[in-house]
Amino acid sequence: MDYVFLEGLAVEANIGVLAHEKVIQQPLVLDIKIPFSSSLACYSDDLNDTLDYAEIVSFVQGWVATRRFNLLETMGGMLADELLSEFKLSGLAMTIRKPKIISGLASAGVTLVRGSFA
Repeated sequence: MDYVFLEGLAVEANIGVLAHEKVIQQPLVLDIKIPFSSSLACYSDDLNDTLDYAEIVSFVQGWVATRRFNLLETMGGMLADELLSEFKLSGLAMTIRKPKIISGLASAGVTLVRGSFA
């Protein structure tokens, strides 16, 4: 199985449960890994035969910018469902990190796996 991956996708999100988090945007970093057969694109060298990661990045950034969540788990689950539907994906794995949210910790976050992910 081949994969398309997006690593270190930076977004600004309205997310958090604490009072001060509800009025600010916070940086998140996403890593997304998508199982995908690249066999056709390997020979055609045509963007139409693969996943356009610029399109996925734009979708994620726009989607996150227009919503508000308390939990990373909720945001991640809903975003994963939207990506599966919008791009007709068979599955994905996504890690969402909240960097430097706690003193002495590089980041905290969640990893979600959806659909068929070999």
